Amino acid sequence: MEEPKAKMVMIYAHKDRKFLNRSGFLGFLEGLARRDNLDFWWDEKMSHPLFDEEIKRQLDEAEIIVCLVSQEFLNSDYVRNVEAKTANKRLRDEGILVVPIMLSASPWKYEEWLKDIHHFPQAGYLHNSSRKNEIFLEITEYISAWYRKSRARPFRDPEMIYKLRRLPETSLSKEQIRILQKDSCDRARKMVPNPDLREKICRDARSEIEKNKGAPLKKELLEDLDEKFLALGLRNRDAKIVRWVLRCEGLHPQGRVPKRRA
Repeated sequence: MEEPKAKMVMIYAHKDRKFLNRSGFLGFLEGLARRDNLDFWWDEKMSHPLFDEEIKRQLDEAEIIVCLVSQEFLNSDYVRNVEAKTANKRLRDEGILVVPIMLSASPWKYEEWLKDIHHFPQAGYLHNSSRKNEIFLEITEYISAWYRKSRARPFRDPEMIYKLRRLPETSLSKEQIRILQKDSCDRARKMVPNPDLREKICRDARSEIEKNKGAPLKKELLEDLDEKFLALGLRNRDAKIVRWVLRCEGLHPQGRVPKRRA
């Protein structure tokens, strides 16, 4: 069976679109997507009339997020509240690749989510560089090397993931937990594509977890959440889908909960 295409998404300020259209950078990204069999998306490919929902979905599915950074980019409320927030969270929790491209002078070093990420160019800014094509090539080779390495990781082996889930989370390493969380997030997004709905489920779950003094939710409570948000009386209650959603957010153990001794 052919492995699903990984998604690469580019985010930028609309005032910088003129640069994109004339710089040749899009051609390099399209070429990368063709060579490495990536699904490359930016807002010119918008297919949904509700742009906010479409952008959130694309960012939610991306393994690679390319950011064209400028003062306009940093000033954008939508970038700060949606795009940067999603990119930073998924970088931290799931280990996706975020690639900042420094287009023009800006105080990006003061942005917590940007300051420690490897960026291009390493010195100066792209807008006034005399070697743009060389930088574009460096960017695409960097992305390609990361992607090929990530595709070779063992977390894509379903048998290995199944074995890890049968172990108590307390016995797993941080890397193994990260692998399982990545798998959980992939499953959660397929089962519940709407990110706002997943957030509502997690919000109610956090409240119940607080009531239970931090203990994982039992099957009955997971079924209650399923009935409230997903089943809606149209099918039998099922804890499974909610469990994947909560695992993605770190609200449920990634591995088996150990049985208590009598």
